[in-house]
Amino acid sequence: MKQKAKEIFDILNEFRKQKVEDMNVGNLSTAAIGVFLTGVVLGWMVLGWLLFPVQWEPDAMNNLPYAGKVIIVDTLSEHYSLMQDDAMVYRYIVNMNDIDTVACSMSENERDLAKKARYITIAYLKNGYGCN
Repeated sequence: MKQKAKEIFDILNEFRKQKVEDMNVGNLSTAAIGVFLTGVVLGWMVLGWLLFPVQWEPDAMNNLPYAGKVIIVDTLSEHYSLMQDDAMVYRYIVNMNDIDTVACSMSENERDLAKKARYITIAYLKNGYGCN
């Protein structure tokens, strides 16, 4: 039994030596790059989705600069004019405290009557009376 185990061990040792001799630097570097990229991708997934997932904070809308709020009002007013979807617009404006004042100030400076009406509509959906 001991002799049989030694023979198997010798065969495996010869096989290992042959495999090491067959390897070249190109294969090792390719394997190292592949292992590194796999580790990075799996690490991002584990860190980003399992350990530290990103969560939406509705208060972040109030911390936007004025220019960001202008873009949101303009985009929502265009969407509302095409879709007439109160629920979708309300979902975005409910968390923004001063969206109606931004929409009203945009309507005061707008020369295009259609855009002006859309901005006033956004203010109306927020506060219930539009702009004064």
